[in-house]
Amino acid sequence: MMHLMTKAFVKVSVAMGDRKGVTSLEYGVVAAALIAAVTAGMSVLSSNLEAAFTTLGLAIRSAF
Repeated sequence: MMHLMTKAFVKVSVAMGDRKGVTSLEYGVVAAALIAAVTAGMSVLSSNLEAAFTTLGLAIRSAF
C-alpha cells in the first residue's frame, strides 16, 4: 500500500511541476474574456444599428 501511495505522490509532484497546462489555461481565460467583451459590445451595437435603420426606414417612407 505504501508503494502505491509513493507512486501517486511522485505522479502528482511531476504534474504540479509541469507548467504547460497553466499557459493553455491562461489562453483559455483570455479567450473567454474576449468573447464576453465582444458579445457585450455586439448587443449594444446591434441596438444602435437597429435604431438607425428604423429611423432611416421611416425617413424614406415619409419621403414617398
